[in-house]
Amino acid sequence: MKMEEILKLQIADLDTEIEDCKRDIRELCDEARQLSKEEDNQRLMDHLDGLNRRITAVRATCDALQVKRSDYQYLLNQGE
Repeated sequence: MKMEEILKLQIADLDTEIEDCKRDIRELCDEARQLSKEEDNQRLMDHLDGLNRRITAVRATCDALQVKRSDYQYLLNQGE
């Protein structure tokens, strides 16, 4: 398998992972919106804090994947 083919496959895999991260972020944000119905303020704050940490972690993962994808795309463009 040529390097170009490998890079294209890697980029496609990263695109899938990035879309999964974006979906996860949307789901976590939807979950946070649903918490607006919560009556217990302490429980609400604890849950929101946990959701915020999870969203931050997923965003960091997504950012890292996008950087990696950019690197692979650069390598692919150099070979053309």
